[in-house]
Amino acid sequence: MIKTANIAILDTGFAIKPSPINTTPSGSRFSRANSGDEMLLKGVTVSANISSNQDDTNIPSKTNSSTGFYEGPIINKVSTSADVYTITGKADRRVSGDMDLLGQLRDAVKSKGIKMFYYSSTTDGFRDMTDIWGETTTAFSNNGGFTSGTTPVIFVRVKSIIPKQIPTSKFINYTMILTETG
Repeated sequence: MIKTANIAILDTGFAIKPSPINTTPSGSRFSRANSGDEMLLKGVTVSANISSNQDDTNIPSKTNSSTGFYEGPIINKVSTSADVYTITGKADRRVSGDMDLLGQLRDAVKSKGIKMFYYSSTTDGFRDMTDIWGETTTAFSNNGGFTSGTTPVIFVRVKSIIPKQIPTSKFINYTMILTETG
């Protein structure tokens, strides 16, 4: 049995993040993965790639007169990149709920709505990345297992899920890529 990791993803069905943060987004609500209920991930590891777009090319017109070599590189920060979260997990092939979750995560890639990525436990005493970098919202009041206003969330799009099934294993390992959206 794989232990629940207290990490959840919820498909809002809306194409944009609420702005201001506590206002329900305008526009149509699209089809949602898992009917808009939270998807509790099991046995997962989460990592983040927080980076910036940098122009680190040498400036050709700037050379050192004594050596003849270009000076530099001169780092010119142009912009920041969207944060990317990588989730690796596993599903037990003998447990129908685990296999259903893989289908729901596949739907999360294909559905149009933004997703809320968050730590689903408020009682275990741990903090995680979503608690540090997330923001609370009341725009999705008690939607599908999510308690609004108290749980910090990171709004993301699910870029991909890569499941890997090995015939001799009882598990399907998967990697999900989430990209933060503003």
